[in-house]
Amino acid sequence: MTPERIARIREVQYLMFLRMYRAERILSIKSFVELQLVLRNLANFAEARGCSVREILEKPEGLDAYISEVRDYQCIPLRNWIFFLQGLDPTTELGFELPTPGQWRTLGERASDYQKGLKQHEPLPTRIYVRLINALEAELETIEAHISTVQEAMKKTAKSHRRYKAKRLQVDTIFGPVLLEKHRLEALLTYYGCERSTQGLAGLLTVWQRIAKIQIHTFSGMRFGEAQSLPYHCTKFEEIGQGHMAAWIVGTTTKVNGGRNQWARWVTTDRQGFRAVRVAQRVADMIYGALGVKPTAKESDNEKYHLFVSTSYLPWKNNQDSNNGEFRPSQDLHVLSMPDIVLDRLLPVIEPGDIDELDAIEPFRDWATDPEFAVGKRWSLKSHQLRRSLALYANASGLVKSSTLRRQLKHLADEMGFYYGRGSTFAKNFLKEDEKQFHKHIAFDWEDGDQEAQLLAFTRDVMNANETLYGPAGIYYDRRKDRGEVLSEKELKKQLKQGTMAYKAHPLGGCTHVGNCDKQKGLRLTSGICVSEACKSLIGKHSAIIKVIQLQHAFVGRLDPDSIGYAMENEELDILKVTELQWRQKPAASEASDQPASRAGVSQEGKNV
Repeated sequence: MTPERIARIREVQYLMFLRMYRAERILSIKSFVELQLVLRNLANFAEARGCSVREILEKPEGLDAYISEVRDYQCIPLRNWIFFLQGLDPTTELGFELPTPGQWRTLGERASDYQKGLKQHEPLPTRIYVRLINALEAELETIEAHISTVQEAMKKTAKSHRRYKAKRLQVDTIFGPVLLEKHRLEALLTYYGCERSTQGLAGLLTVWQRIAKIQIHTFSGMRFGEAQSLPYHCTKFEEIGQGHMAAWIVGTTTKVNGGRNQWARWVTTDRQGFRAVRVAQRVADMIYGALGVKPTAKESDNEKYHLFVSTSYLPWKNNQDSNNGEFRPSQDLHVLSMPDIVLDRLLPVIEPGDIDELDAIEPFRDWATDPEFAVGKRWSLKSHQLRRSLALYANASGLVKSSTLRRQLKHLADEMGFYYGRGSTFAKNFLKEDEKQFHKHIAFDWEDGDQEAQLLAFTRDVMNANETLYGPAGIYYDRRKDRGEVLSEKELKKQLKQGTMAYKAHPLGGCTHVGNCDKQKGLRLTSGICVSEACKSLIGKHSAIIKVIQLQHAFVGRLDPDSIGYAMENEELDILKVTELQWRQKPAASEASDQPASRAGVSQEGKNV
């Protein structure tokens, strides 16, 4: 620590002080870390040249030299630093004047390119999603079948450890093997890829915590840190009227309060979400119990006892000291940290069909050349993928190919839609309390998922349709495709967001009507009125109307010919048959043209897919 290095440290400290106390808005700790890394690299840059940090900043050539060497991922925070420092008073606050660097435009372009290159968390293909959900259920069943045995073994281990420690003997060499054999735990430890020792028992508890945490992510949409910091007592039922009970997970988030903890709650299900919490609580009981501690349900103790408490507090681990009675959550709950034998059961290998589905969801991403998604490789799961998958698939059951997945998510979709939908009571309160930070909450992901689902369904059903479209809206989009007029993804998203366009599934194909439909009235469900009145929002498909006619014909055949219902449904059937004949005889737009049709899908920035 030379005097020159200490001087640079003081410079960095002062700049961080200015950023903390002179900024217009409060930043999160994560943001401060990113800003600090830029200053650290800047100080190292200055040290390599034998000058101060100030000399780099106040000379254009010094700042340009640093910009030319800075990594792409640091261009954005560096640009933020320059913006911020240029806004300070050079005499009373900063102490010198910061010039505009000659490479300012280059820095902005690099920052913009890096931001555009950031890939959105990919949703799980439905096959992998279903496999994961079913595998998690099987894992929870296994844990529940053996957890009582492990709890008994843990009690014996903690008790024996205290006795053997007094004699300065090692539990693993004397008591560990006897314990495992007595409780028949060797096979269980092997099943979860843990070593056969008391250390392996601690590893087993961590694996179980990770499995429970993945289940909570799957059925709540929490972020990684939000689930990691859940309090021990985090479940709550609430009656919402007419005897219906809502299941909540209550915890803290830093995303809506400038990086500071704020209490929040997530809708989940009793069967899936609360089940995982109960498993995690029993695991936590083993750790707290080994210390003679029982978590209380007092609100003042919520931040004291964590659901995923660290296994380092076990008596035979190195760290047993709590911070004034407050226990740390585990820092080792990442999904991919689990043994391969467990990951192989949870995550299947990628198949060509999975890539096709990802390509349909994000057609502008080169999935085929991305090594992370190579066919034959085990799917690499990240917790935020579960958040996006929940928002997307639960909002778009029509996009979900697997009936199993629809059944699994149906109840949760109803609950999430009720609470997180636009205009709900919870959303209004949230907006009122913190309007600027609303986009940080899962409610926004939920609404955004609805728009994304409409975009994907429209792309699949309309822009990439392999058959002629009928109905006013269908003919309109068919003619646009035949003329090569390609809608960009950006344009579609803008129209959906602004509410000037919508898309949803329809018995006869699709519907682009915005808002509530004023035609679908009464008891008729097959939508004959949409064609009889030539609804301008209808996108018709011949393949769809054939299926509807078959179902309607079978339905009419079961009715009493003398009933009013028979007359109504038979009239509906006649309308459908006439329409089918018209669509079948009507030439496609491409056939009516002198030149072959140019089939184009949705594009990004004018590039055909």
